[in-house]
Amino acid sequence: LKDEHHEARLNIISKLHAVNAVIGPDALAQSLLPAVTELAEDRQWRVRLAIIQHIPLLASQMGAKFFEERLSKMCIAWLADSVYTIRE
Repeated sequence: LKDEHHEARLNIISKLHAVNAVIGPDALAQSLLPAVTELAEDRQWRVRLAIIQHIPLLASQMGAKFFEERLSKMCIAWLADSVYTIRE
């Protein structure tokens, strides 16, 4: 999740169910949150959009408490994004 290319990080996030089965939810949460946060603030709107599209999977794998504590503020911030497609 520390790869410099956002495509590699997005690919890992898209395979979240498999990663979760291998390393477990606690380790996944510790390593995943910094990557998600960084990608959610990427200057390229398509990267931000890709993260938005993976949020439902992430929330279902990590649980409601994780979402409420760590991801909900990020999701609300997207409502004020300068790019219409992100706000939509």
